[in-house]
Amino acid sequence: MKKLPLSRLVSLLTFFVLFTACDKKETIITVPVLTTIDVTNLILNTGKSGGVITSDGGSIIIAKGVCWSTGPNPTIADRKTTEGAGIGAFISTMNGISPDSTYYVRAYATNVAGTAYGNIVASLLTDLDGNSYHKVTIGTQTWMVENLRTTRYRTGEGITNNKSNFIWNSANYGAWCDYDNDTINGKKYGKLYNWYAITIVRYKKL
Repeated sequence: MKKLPLSRLVSLLTFFVLFTACDKKETIITVPVLTTIDVTNLILNTGKSGGVITSDGGSIIIAKGVCWSTGPNPTIADRKTTEGAGIGAFISTMNGISPDSTYYVRAYATNVAGTAYGNIVASLLTDLDGNSYHKVTIGTQTWMVENLRTTRYRTGEGITNNKSNFIWNSANYGAWCDYDNDTINGKKYGKLYNWYAITIVRYKKL
């Protein structure tokens, strides 16, 4: 039986090791991919949100939930819920929130690669005057719970305050007033706007 030279054996062994190493596909693990569900059911000191995890990044989800704060970029270092593991949709109940404050909320999911966050949603809507409004989602539509109280268009331009019935009836421009010209009514029930204020289109300058 003819024996192979040692140098030939070494070459064959090296080829085999390189071939098997190249043949193996390395698994790349990334952070999860997810979106945030809008905030709903703002009642007393609670509210609901959640998330939809569409990818686990190649590794098991070990923690998920929502986090929130009064700052614009909440993280798991802020207040958060914990909803266990697994992908798919989930709903969380946020406790200890004030209905008069604006909270920024986003879903999170954690695997061995780290923590990923969904898009940020706000618990309240805010106009250019700084007024905040509760909102509620019914089906696929989101509605404001309170009436509008702003005195400005989305461009920042002011809306004229008309207190005279005569001027109000003859005005051909956008105008607002408080019911009975009482500012307390305006704060409590929202402002009244004429036809021109809500129909004339104004474009925000870029």
